[in-house]
Formats: sequence, C-alpha cells, structure tokens
Amino acid sequence: MVELEGANQTIRDLNEGLQHRVEAATSTLRERLNELQRANTEVAALHQSAEEHVTKLTELDRLKSQFLSMAAHELKTLLTVISGFLQVTLRRKQRRLTRSIPAEQQWLEEQKSDSGQLEVLNSQATKLARRVDELLNVSRIESGRLEFHMEPVDIRQLLTYAMERMQHTTTRHQLSLRFHNEVAESEVDQASTTIAADRDHLEQVLNNLLANAITYSPDGGPIDVDVNLVGEYVVLSVRDRGMGIQSEEVDLVSSLFYRSRTAGTHQTASGMGLGLYISKEIVARHGGRIWVESQPGTGSTFYVSLPREPQVVQRTAAATAS
Repeated sequence: MVELEGANQTIRDLNEGLQHRVEAATSTLRERLNELQRANTEVAALHQSAEEHVTKLTELDRLKSQFLSMAAHELKTLLTVISGFLQVTLRRKQRRLTRSIPAEQQWLEEQKSDSGQLEVLNSQATKLARRVDELLNVSRIESGRLEFHMEPVDIRQLLTYAMERMQHTTTRHQLSLRFHNEVAESEVDQASTTIAADRDHLEQVLNNLLANAITYSPDGGPIDVDVNLVGEYVVLSVRDRGMGIQSEEVDLVSSLFYRSRTAGTHQTASGMGLGLYISKEIVARHGGRIWVESQPGTGSTFYVSLPREPQVVQRTAAATAS
C-alpha cells in the first residue's frame, strides 16, 4: 500500500512537472508567435513604405523628364527668336553695303526698323539670361552653395521700388501697398520695417510674386500688397484676383519640376516654373516661410513671413527645405 501511494505521488509529481514544462513551452511559443506577428507587421509597413517611395521616385523622375523637356523647349525658343532676328538684321546690313547711300527718309526708316529689332533681341537675350540664372540658382540651392550677404533692408522701401518697376509692365493691373492690422500706417517707421536680409535675393522673391500675380490674373484688376508686423516677424502678402489654384495643387506649386495641370495656365504662363521653388528656398534660408491661400476663379494670396533679426539657415545638398 505504501509502495502504491509512493508510485502515485511520483506520477503526480511527474504530471505537475510535465504540465509546468508544457505551460512554459506554450508561453515561449506564444511569445515567438507574437514576435513573428510584429515582424510581419513591420515587414508589411516597410514594404508599403518602399512602394510609396518608389512611386514618389517614379513621379519625380517623370516630372524631372517633363521639366527638362520643357526647359530645353523654352531655351531653344528664345535662341530661335534671337537667331532669327540676328539673321534678318545681318542680311539687311549686308544688302545695304552693296547699294548706294539711301535718302534721309529711307535711312531713318531703316534705322527705326533696326532699332525695333534690336529691342526685341535685347528683350529675348534678357529672358534667356534670366532662365539661365534660374537654372544656376536651382543648381546652387540643390548643392547648398547659394550664398547670402545679410544687411539691413527696409522692406517698405524695397517693396515700393519693386512695385514701381512692375507697374511699368502692365496697364491692366493696379498695384497698391498697404500697412494694416497690427500696426497703423502712422506708427510704421523705417526702423520697424527694416529686417536683416540679402537684398538681391529678397528682391528676386518680391519680383517673382508680383510677376506671378500679374501673369495669373490675365483679365487685370487690383493687386494688393500688405505688410504686417507680427511679433518678431514681418509678414508680406500679395493678393491677385486671377484664376486661382486648385486645392490639390496648393501644396505643390512651389515644388521643383512641378507644372500646374490647371486649364489655361500653360497658355498664360511663360518660363520654366522655377520662380516659386527658388523663392521658397530663399525665404527658408532667411529663417522664414512662404505659403499660399487660393480659390479657383477668385485669385490667390501668397504670404511671406520673415524674421526681423538675422537668421540664415544653412542648407546642405541633401537637405530639403520645409
């Protein structure tokens, strides 16, 4: 009897040990399954992220190819115009050398015609130089080699200068400069509107925003430029009453290589579409930001916020401005 009870106790002890081992093995297996599930989830997330990255790279490559084609067409068009007018002027001068001296009236007419053609040549050459400068600026931005020379700049004075120049380019738009909201015009003095900036680069931003406002409001109308002092920042806004921007394109208009798909913009706009990208990078390097609010058919308002104190943000070739 005693031996039987001992055998039973031994069996119970063995069962308990076996049960503990089974429970431990089951717990370990459950942990391994959980780890495997987490790993599968991470792999799935990485796979989805990789697919999204590939999609973005594919789209970027498509936009880049589209941009290169468009840029080549733009530059070739300008060169074709320059070459054509040069050939016409050259042939006219060569023919004149084989003829007798013209009468005074005929001479005046020829000089007037030559002067008009030279004006066209000068205009096209200026556009060509501007396009090349844009490409060089993009190259400098992407490689982190765009240089800045900070100095005190009276934003009101620079705006007035830029707007006066731009007003000469249009008779269908009326440009106006206003100070309002946080600061009354009587309280705004030169010191309060002076910021630390690279004057040339900042003028480039203003020229681009004003030119865009004129270009994308082909029916004319007012263009309002407002200045607000908000804390340690000067906030500028340029508002037009033009065709506006589709909601899905608002966050894309300042992207490199991006061209709007909105109907009518290709017929209205000229150039390579680099102005906003360059402007965004210049503003970002000043420690500021640029954004847009727009409604199709009612116009767009571009905002630029700039710190009044020096704040040059370094950019490396691999960095991407926010």
